[in-house]
Amino acid sequence: MRALVPLLFLLSTSCLVSKKTHDAAVTDLQGQLGHEQQLRAQAERSLELTDAKASELKTAVDALQAHSADLVGQVTLMEDAIRTLLAQTAQTQADRDALAEQVTALREGVSEAEVQVKAASDRLAILAEEKARLEAEKLQLEAEREQLVAKTSAYDDLVSSLKGEIDAGQVTITELQGKLTVNLSNAILFDSGKYALKAEGKAALEKVAAVLMTVDDREVRVEGHTDDDPVRAGVGYADNWALSALRASTVVALLEEGGVSADNIAVVGYGQQHPVASNDTPEGKAANRRTEIVLVPRLQQVGYKAP
Repeated sequence: MRALVPLLFLLSTSCLVSKKTHDAAVTDLQGQLGHEQQLRAQAERSLELTDAKASELKTAVDALQAHSADLVGQVTLMEDAIRTLLAQTAQTQADRDALAEQVTALREGVSEAEVQVKAASDRLAILAEEKARLEAEKLQLEAEREQLVAKTSAYDDLVSSLKGEIDAGQVTITELQGKLTVNLSNAILFDSGKYALKAEGKAALEKVAAVLMTVDDREVRVEGHTDDDPVRAGVGYADNWALSALRASTVVALLEEGGVSADNIAVVGYGQQHPVASNDTPEGKAANRRTEIVLVPRLQQVGYKAP
């Protein structure tokens, strides 16, 4: 537009310039106009290129926006998936913790069961020992029961032989759990403080010896007993222990003479240590002054306990 101003000026002043000058000016203006048109065409092409590029850019932007939206969607999905996985992981951890607690409880149960098994095993061992002991006791009791079922022939023979002495209260015969005891009062055996046998004592012991010489399944124990009166001075023995042992030995000597094997006889002097009655009365003292002939089954010899 700035190029048209000189042209209009020239036209308005055409009367003032020459034709040559006019033509030169026109040519110059035409050249400028052509140049302006070229610039305009270039500008229009540049604009078209710019529009094309802008369109391409818009398309690219739209595509990028769409891709971005897709990525956002994918991110959202990924975040949802992560949240789901985290929830599943938390549940899995909770499940693992629960299982761990169950395993711990089971292990504790196993430990407790092992303790119970050990206790039961120990109890079984104790019961086995108890069973063995009871079976042994049963056998012993059966043996004793068999002995208690019937009185032995020795008992019957002694009762028969000593009937007179038994009726007179001078001899008692008992049999308990296989132990047969002939209790002879020292009143028929010895004078007071003496250990030599009296005639009636010898007669009674000879009857006893006649029975005992046939007994081979029992041990014969001759036990001497006294009351608690102290011994008199000058009697030839120290105390009641010695007196009881001397009297028992005297009885054994007579039994041997009557045919009882010495290998089957034992002598025991108890003195005043095993009274059967109180020594506070004359009757009690008389009961305590005694000689007992005890027949013990050989199976009881180890565990025999004197009264």
